[in-house]
Amino acid sequence: FFFRTRASGCGVENVERLAGQRSGGAGGTSAPRQVQQSRGSRKIFGTRRTGKPGALKDPSMKPAQPSVLAINGGSSSIRFALFDVGEPLRRLLDGKVDRIGLSGTNLNFKNAAGQSQNSHTIDASDRHSAVDFLLDWLETQEAFASVKAVGHRVVHGMTHSEPERVTPELLDELHRITPYDPEHLPLEIELIETFRQRHPILPQVACF
Repeated sequence: FFFRTRASGCGVENVERLAGQRSGGAGGTSAPRQVQQSRGSRKIFGTRRTGKPGALKDPSMKPAQPSVLAINGGSSSIRFALFDVGEPLRRLLDGKVDRIGLSGTNLNFKNAAGQSQNSHTIDASDRHSAVDFLLDWLETQEAFASVKAVGHRVVHGMTHSEPERVTPELLDELHRITPYDPEHLPLEIELIETFRQRHPILPQVACF
């Protein structure tokens, strides 16, 4: 997967290690609570305007121990994978949302056995709706309850070259350098901020 193959050295092990470090009042490494309340006009576990995330649930996934979620936001796609943190690492789920902002935006994913599951066309006319849909869907997956940290692949960090725990100061700096990479950084920042809004005590690590 992209965190283990890129030369950045941002493996799942680094995400797990950095997630254990308290920073900026972000809290410990508690797993996210399953969010079931309404958010505006939609429900996380029900029908929403951009489709039915719950209908794509993979019943074969059962969390056995803490896991780490890896996210890679590109210019028009979001790739993701969920790993348990045992020895050796085991991939529980991976997939992508592609063609964001274009016609035919899709969510595709594979289960732990590498078998392709449902491919679903979604209504995601912009990155905000795509990020919202992906998080809605992830929150319906049983294994998401065991996530103890999220690692984000961030293409450009200017002076940053090593994995770092996400803090408000780091987010401010990413906003400032967005003009240097307007194709990738906005989506990467939106993913980080959306996770912070929905799961404020969930540690996040930026992998440069």
